[in-house]
Amino acid sequence: MGTYITAEPTIGELRYISRLSKSAVPNGVKASDVEGGSVVEGSDVFMVNGETRSKFYSSIRFIEDEVHCVSGSGVAACMAIGNYESSSGGP
Repeated sequence: MGTYITAEPTIGELRYISRLSKSAVPNGVKASDVEGGSVVEGSDVFMVNGETRSKFYSSIRFIEDEVHCVSGSGVAACMAIGNYESSSGGP
């Protein structure tokens, strides 16, 4: 799902959701891969092979977290995030 705009939106923040097949793009951020883990806190922190992981954690400093990528054999999908500071509700 994506939103195409031609002008500044009046209310809220735009979102982008992509549902990809993990079998096609299995290589992503290990720190946020919670597959096969057991829940240790709420529904977003998991124990995987002795490590705590969160689907929201990438281990990249927020200020440097500009591009998110997943890849597979001969294929990659990347999203350029840009400036978080311009988002609605940010610091």
